[in-house]
Amino acid sequence: MTGDSRAPILLHGATGFTGRLVAGELLRRGVPFAVSGRDEAKLQRVADEYGSREVCVVSLDDVESVRAAVAGRTLVAACAGPFSQVGEPVVRACAEAGVHYVDTTGEQPFVARVHRELAATAQESGACLTPAMAYEIAPSDWAAHLAAEAVGGAPDELAMVYVPSVVAAGAGGLRAMTSLGTRKSAIAAMGSHDSWQWLSGKLVREPSAEIVRTFTTVGPHARTVSAMSFCSPEAFVTPPHTGARTLRTFFATDPVAAELARLTRHVTPKLARMIGPKLEKLLTAGVAGPDEETRRGAFLVHAEAIRGKRFARVTICGADPYGFTARAIAYAAECAVRGEIRARGLVGPSVAFPPAAALAADAGLDLIVTTDVVDPAA
Repeated sequence: MTGDSRAPILLHGATGFTGRLVAGELLRRGVPFAVSGRDEAKLQRVADEYGSREVCVVSLDDVESVRAAVAGRTLVAACAGPFSQVGEPVVRACAEAGVHYVDTTGEQPFVARVHRELAATAQESGACLTPAMAYEIAPSDWAAHLAAEAVGGAPDELAMVYVPSVVAAGAGGLRAMTSLGTRKSAIAAMGSHDSWQWLSGKLVREPSAEIVRTFTTVGPHARTVSAMSFCSPEAFVTPPHTGARTLRTFFATDPVAAELARLTRHVTPKLARMIGPKLEKLLTAGVAGPDEETRRGAFLVHAEAIRGKRFARVTICGADPYGFTARAIAYAAECAVRGEIRARGLVGPSVAFPPAAALAADAGLDLIVTTDVVDPAA
């Protein structure tokens, strides 16, 4: 089928843990969609369960099958990872065809590649590419945008901090709260030597855990956390709309673990590449994703902006990272169907889906935003 007879939304990777959650949310919101992936039998089961209009079997080795699945869509939502290994054919097809695109990646190397190879193509074709429209990056990008606005724009420094649910709840240690795809992506990221931060107005190579510091969040779950820097897609998508001169992303963890990571930061990628296959076998065994009880914990995403003597903190609080991801992707699909995506090229979530609208109660993202501003001149 082509043209208007096609479902406006294509959900790629629909049979995975996150893909099925997105399918359920699209069904709940009444957004018509097609599904695509490699396994026709699994795709048909998802289509039958969630009311998908079409099943598109694609092979990433067959460019024409990917292009055929993408053609005529308004938006493609990609949920299949690791994106650095399997994501490029789908986003390239969207960029070339002028089809809007969102995905669930948190992999900086993948976003760096899309930025380098496809941003100009998307700009010319009229496609809006918004990688990482999910937890982690979407709430971080929104928090960063709001913090930058609170200090009057163009911060001297901007920091974003991820506080996973067990840390936010004050529990000792991190429980297994990740899907199979997330674990595979994390292993790939650990072994990457291509890691960047945005420092003094330019992209600079920097290993994860280069900086360890503490942050104090605000709002219903206010607490002080220890966090280590890590390399995340924000380095590529957040500086353009915030004007930040320096931007770093951090991950909250146990102080001892953070310091150990800092001390071993130069050897960690090499070690991860050496033991990667064994580590992947160990970490990818078992269930496809966390159960509902495990997913219920609160997560925090925190941004701090400094401009001169003006200082702003924004904390976004939510629950169930995977559930949030499904809601965020479905919200993006709704915006696409309504013709509300105006941005073109490679952009951050704040540009394609502005915070004021995205964080409104009727968007259904179930987030709490708390802002604290210190202005000595006031």
